[in-house]
Amino acid sequence: MKLEAMPVTGREQKKQLTPQMKALSDFYQALNSRDIELMARNWAPTSDAVMDNPVGGIMRGGKRSELYTSGSSVAREILVRVL
Repeated sequence: MKLEAMPVTGREQKKQLTPQMKALSDFYQALNSRDIELMARNWAPTSDAVMDNPVGGIMRGGKRSELYTSGSSVAREILVRVL
């Protein structure tokens, strides 16, 4: 396993990243810029996708539309708390 020495902020050079690091960078780009649409595009609608956060708990799989609709959005809750 390779450990990353630099923090991931979303401002990384995407072409130089592995697919896993690009997904993480895209998430932080969406979070740090409060871009709910980018966050929705970053979510894979498969049972393999997992979001674990201290605000909203653990969310597994699901359709993008279910994750990012008003009232049930973990991402929107995170973005509001970041503001």
